[in-house]
Amino acid sequence: MRPAISRKVEVQRRINGHWRLLGSGVTGRDGTTSGAFTAPKADATYRAVVEAVTKGGTKYSAATSQARGLDLQRQRVVLRFDDSTVDEGDQARAVVYANPIRAGRPVVLQMRSAGMWRTVRMSQFDRHGRATFTITPDLGEDTYRAVARRYRGAAPNLSEAETLTATDVTPPPAPYDLVAVPGDGTVQLSWSRVVPADFARHEVWMRTADTTWSLVSVTESDNVEITLLQNDVTYWFTITSVDTNGNVSDMADEVAATPTAPARTPSSMIDRPPRG
Repeated sequence: MRPAISRKVEVQRRINGHWRLLGSGVTGRDGTTSGAFTAPKADATYRAVVEAVTKGGTKYSAATSQARGLDLQRQRVVLRFDDSTVDEGDQARAVVYANPIRAGRPVVLQMRSAGMWRTVRMSQFDRHGRATFTITPDLGEDTYRAVARRYRGAAPNLSEAETLTATDVTPPPAPYDLVAVPGDGTVQLSWSRVVPADFARHEVWMRTADTTWSLVSVTESDNVEITLLQNDVTYWFTITSVDTNGNVSDMADEVAATPTAPARTPSSMIDRPPRG
């Protein structure tokens, strides 16, 4: 303000066609004053007003500044994962973008846990308005968000929530002590096993000397009967375990069995009752 004297000044905002008081202050000897206020939700127009005043016998008239518009920049925080699904134990990279850009602004990555948001990483935005995080997620699906902290007048702002899934890639234990007992056109299989919490099924595989492994049965039990086999042909068998995520164990040690028809008793050896 000129001339530079100490003087009360009001800042007004135009609302619905009328000027409303927003705040006031007193200029210093250099004729300036400053203040901070919360930005409105829409673009707005402002002006400064000083009333008439007498200083040292000198009268200073009232004055009004030129109206100036304030164009708002909408804050936006975006969280993105390079991959929304990773293997168990692998790292995931999260990138956060913020607009408008404020280099040095603090930002945190939070994970939803037990109904609350928990901070898992902290960083700052660079001069491009970007921040990166690297995390090793827990097994399963979790929800994350980014929070840009209050900084140099900018209010805190949140990103949309994003999910990140770490999939189980650990196979279940392989079955062991596989036993095959042949019968007439059949083979009865039984085995020992360790059943993990995510167990889904066993797969039974069979081959002959002239064929490759083929899936012949699926079961949740520790034994199974294979039927409709050809007698006097040797079959090899093995078993695998499969979990609910599709992970397959190593094959059990294979065993062989040869179905055989029961021996027939010659008719000449059948006891006959003596003749009267």
